[in-house]
Amino acid sequence: MESADYREIFENVADGLVVHDPDTGEILDVNSRFEDLTGYAREELLGRTVGLVTPDEGPYDHERALHRIRQTRDREPQLFEWEIRARSGDELPVEVHLTVIDVDGDDRVLASVRDISERKSHEAELERYRKFTTDLLDAVDDCIFVLSADGTLKRWNRSLPEVTGYDEDQLDSMTVVDFFPRDAHTSVLETFQDALDTGSAKRELALRTRSGADIPYELLFDSLEDPDGEMVVAAVGRNITNRRAREQQLQVLDRVLRHNLHNDMTVILGRAELIRNRTSGTLAEDADAIIDKSRRLLETVDKEREIVDVILDSSHLRTLDLVDTVLDVATDAREDHPEATIRLNLPDRAPAAVGDHFWRAISELVENAIVHCDCESPTVEIGLDHRDDIAVLRVADEGPPIPDADVDVLTGLGPVDPLYHGSGLGLWLVYWSVTHSRGTVSVETSDDGNVVTVEVPAV
Repeated sequence: MESADYREIFENVADGLVVHDPDTGEILDVNSRFEDLTGYAREELLGRTVGLVTPDEGPYDHERALHRIRQTRDREPQLFEWEIRARSGDELPVEVHLTVIDVDGDDRVLASVRDISERKSHEAELERYRKFTTDLLDAVDDCIFVLSADGTLKRWNRSLPEVTGYDEDQLDSMTVVDFFPRDAHTSVLETFQDALDTGSAKRELALRTRSGADIPYELLFDSLEDPDGEMVVAAVGRNITNRRAREQQLQVLDRVLRHNLHNDMTVILGRAELIRNRTSGTLAEDADAIIDKSRRLLETVDKEREIVDVILDSSHLRTLDLVDTVLDVATDAREDHPEATIRLNLPDRAPAAVGDHFWRAISELVENAIVHCDCESPTVEIGLDHRDDIAVLRVADEGPPIPDADVDVLTGLGPVDPLYHGSGLGLWLVYWSVTHSRGTVSVETSDDGNVVTVEVPAV
């Protein structure tokens, strides 16, 4: 056993090595690495049982260790995780490989002991992170779930079984179409495939629970690779019952405002024009004032209609060249206001992902810059920059500083006073059009004029 070749191999192995008597577990030999692991000197270990380096009780005690050694004597080699107790009393996680060897004609059990403290630390950290992620997802009321590329459910948060009524075992065998009525399966599969092909897709559908109830949901699918390199689709489902109710209320109020107010104001305007045409003096001047106010109210109703259309618009963003959009707005502004000078500073192209109503925000900003200028020949400059991930539009004027209350409306950053009247609904139209395009508005004011900057995602 003490041959030079044997000793050289024994000592140069990176793992701790222990030679045991297969019947008693007695320690017959150790290498220096095992001494380092346990803190015991070789002389202290030889002749002792394995109980010297095992905990006194628990799943890694002496009796269980001896049982493993005897199993190896009678069966195949074993590989398992264990804990050993060092001289200091510290318990060290290790990986143990047991095998039977021949030493000078006698059967012995060789234990190869590898320190896995670092691996266990990493595993514990991953487990803490996994638990945190799970707790975080479970804290969200939205249904969040992960689907394989064939649509099979792989993972989900607490909300999915709570909302659908399916238990964990049932969910484990379900696919994406199983949560929707049969007549919606085609739409679900098309949306799912769009996410796989383009990276993202969104659709509003009725989610059907186990009891047969249909709940309106907005579903957002995003494709990505999981840690194993497999393509999966992460889905977020949001209950939009309350939103649908608010939209319905808004539509009802909008129809009343559009129809009743618009029709009544049209009658008032027509009557006022008759009075003006048939009279003179103070009465005709009063009629002119009524006509002016009536037209302003009709314009407000029209802008309210546009705002409602923007708010209720659930369409996807689409790619537009903002250079073309600005040129169209500038052409209209020059026709409507020949007294104004419109200067342009544009690149060759500026593709951006915006909503269908984004052009209205530009038009409203240019219109406001012209009509609120206190000069006879206002000048407005429209600039456009296109960077890697953002398109920047600037509308500069020479008018008086925009009031703080109007700035709050444009940027959405400040509170709006209940008594606020401001410049009407036009600024709200700007705010909602830009917000729907996932953009932002900032405002710089001075005595020399204003600069309104709009930033939206570039493509």
